[in-house]
Parts: sequence; C-alpha cells; structure tokens
Amino acid sequence: MKKLTYTLIIFTFSLFLFLNISRNSLEATINSEDEIQQNQKLDILSVNENQYKIIKDLVKDKHNVDYLVKNNEELKDYKIDDFVLENILNKDLLIYSDLENKDFIDKINEGRKSLRNKEKNTIDNKLRIINISRGIYPINIEIVSKVEVNPYYYLGINEYKIALYNIKIALQEKDIANRDYYERNYNELIKEIDSFMEGTASSLEKMKEYKILVDSNKFDYFFKSLGIQITKVNKDNINSYLEEDKVIFIHDIKEENILPSENNFKSLEFDFEDGSLAAIKNNITRLVEVLIN
Repeated sequence: MKKLTYTLIIFTFSLFLFLNISRNSLEATINSEDEIQQNQKLDILSVNENQYKIIKDLVKDKHNVDYLVKNNEELKDYKIDDFVLENILNKDLLIYSDLENKDFIDKINEGRKSLRNKEKNTIDNKLRIINISRGIYPINIEIVSKVEVNPYYYLGINEYKIALYNIKIALQEKDIANRDYYERNYNELIKEIDSFMEGTASSLEKMKEYKILVDSNKFDYFFKSLGIQITKVNKDNINSYLEEDKVIFIHDIKEENILPSENNFKSLEFDFEDGSLAAIKNNITRLVEVLIN
C-alpha cells in the first residue's frame, strides 16, 4: 500500500512538473511570437509626398514609408511597367486619395489583373490599397470650362483629421499587434490639433470681420475648415475691391501676383504645397499674425 502511495506521489509530481514546463515553454513561444509581430516593419507606399507626410505624422519611424512622386504633376508622366508594378504590389499598403489619384489607381488595378492572368502572380496578395480621402466632402472647381474635384484637401485641418483617421484604421487592421501604438499616436495628434485650434479660435473669429480675397483654388479646403468665407479674384476684377476697408489678400506664390502696387490691403503669400500637420499649423499661425502686423 505504501509502495502504491509512493508511486502515485512520484507520478503526480512528474506530471505536474511536465505540465509546468510545457506551459512555460508555450508562454515563451507565444511571447516570442508577439514580440516578433510587434517589431515587424511594414512597407508602406504613398502616391505623393503630401500623403507620405500625413502617414509619417502617425507612424513616425516605426515602418518603411516611401512615395512614388513628389506631386501630381509628376504623376502625369509616370510610366507603369511590369517592374514598377511588381515593386508596388510587393508592398503592404498603398496609400492614395480618390480626390487626386483615382485614374492612377485604376491603372494599378488593371495592371494587377493583367499580371495575375499572365503569370498567375501571387505577389500582390498582401497589398492593401487605402483611400485616405474617404469621408471627405469634395469641393468642385472649374478649370477651362470643365468641372473637376479640388485635390487640395490635405490643406484643410478637418480634412487632415479624416485622412489621419483613415490611415490609422488601415494600419490597425494590417498590424493588429500594434493597434494601441497607432491609437495612442492618433489621439496625441488630435489632442495637439484641438489644443492649437482652441488657442487660435478668438483670432480666427476676428478674421471674419475682413473680406478675404484669394487668387487660387488651393485655399478652398483650408478656409472652409476654419469657417472663413473667401472671395476669389483675378486681374480683371481685383481693382473693384481697392476702396474697401478691412481686406486681406492671400497670394499663392505659384501664381502670378495680381495685386495692384497701390492698395490698402493686408497681404500674405502662401506656398500651399506641404500637407504635414506642422505646415498646416504654420499656415494658420501666419494667417493670425497678419492681423497683428
């Protein structure tokens, strides 16, 4: 009886020891896999540099982020051959805006199908294509009697928030292990934006006392997100405002300056090419400063 009891004790102890070792080994494996997933680097590609800057604001240096072209003008002459296509399809995420790159993405999708049919290619299975302008209300502009969508959404603070949110969701779905990282960075950026806007609210309210003249379509989203009405002018009608008080003229440095040499306007020159949060904040700050000077 004693021998049986002793045998049972030895067996129970051995079983307990085995289960404990197995559990520790399993936990170590799981922890190791979690660590690998959290440290993985995604390959993220945006179509242009402004989209790249919004992505970098959110992911910082955690992933490999690059862009195809500096601006949409360069995109017009961008050639998509099989080598370029395979390079794009080998990425984890392709970021674009339906308000400015729809035709280009259509070509990517057509090439994707063609390459798959031709070579039964599976390299593109991991690629996700994300439209960061989803949810942004488009503003139409007329160019040479043709109505087009204004592509400068990234200059508006509210539109920037929407684009940032779309990128965050895409990253969280693609990289589940780091969901909290993206959520934390996103919340910090939104907090930064809201704090900045609260600090400039009273000054921007005074801006509404002025007539804001602009010489470019680039300013539409920017001023709309600030709740400020603008009047578009050209060289044929700007003289009609010379006698008015409280006028601010906003000039796009990429355009011809139509401001008459003799005027009583407050004026400000903008280079609206940078879509980063820092650039948007700087544009708003300069707008506020023109009231003081």
